[in-house]
Amino acid sequence: MGLFDRTLEYIDQLQHAGTAAAVCERLLGVTSNFGLTALMAGTVPQPGTPRGQQKQHVLLFDWPG
Repeated sequence: MGLFDRTLEYIDQLQHAGTAAAVCERLLGVTSNFGLTALMAGTVPQPGTPRGQQKQHVLLFDWPG
């Protein structure tokens, strides 16, 4: 299987992940090869956004508690 086909397969796996946790698991399956064991993804809030509202910008996280 070529690199392009593997990329398309990976994208398909992400699109069909049923939960945010499943997406995190797939992403960590790649990033852990580079020593990354936790992740957080989201949008950047506007400057001055109150601290309580900043959490609403987090879309995915798999961070140690």
